[in-house]
Amino acid sequence: MKRIVSGLLLLALLSGCTSAAMQKTPEDSGRDAPLTVVQESMPEDFAVRFTWWYDTDRKSIMDTQEGLLQRDLVTEGTASVEFRPDTAFLQELYALVCEDGFLDIRRPMISQELTTDDTLVAVMPNCWYEIRVTKNAEQYLICGDMTAAAYTQTDADAACFMKTVEALLGLVKGTSAWASLPEPNAAYE
Repeated sequence: MKRIVSGLLLLALLSGCTSAAMQKTPEDSGRDAPLTVVQESMPEDFAVRFTWWYDTDRKSIMDTQEGLLQRDLVTEGTASVEFRPDTAFLQELYALVCEDGFLDIRRPMISQELTTDDTLVAVMPNCWYEIRVTKNAEQYLICGDMTAAAYTQTDADAACFMKTVEALLGLVKGTSAWASLPEPNAAYE
């Protein structure tokens, strides 16, 4: 009888230790159950480096660890400013990159990886995205390009990736630091 009670108690304790993200079933999200356990509070070492570019020589960058915000000016190089976001901004970033199993994406979000029938999508000009997340002394690198948008209806990772990229772009471009940078004098075509 003691073993049954002990077993039930252990089972009850273990079931209470899973996070809300881990309780989602694959049927709920259309994906495998998340591998990454999400903490309730943001770890002290949390940082995000979000980079996007059309030309590898001129990248737009938001780096919370290095304190950098850089904007691609297209034909005039780049402009940068010191960027030290407040705790509220970092909390918003943390919640964003930790939701929907984003940190569990393990393959590049590009047409070559996402196609199911060997038909590739091309986007011109194509923007590449790279999101490096540091938390609890671990680094996660999730990358892809604009072709992932063509697969958001058929691939849950692509949908999660594009949703996160669009939200990150909105957060960055909504900062006063971004507004202080000069506007590009041209556009990519």
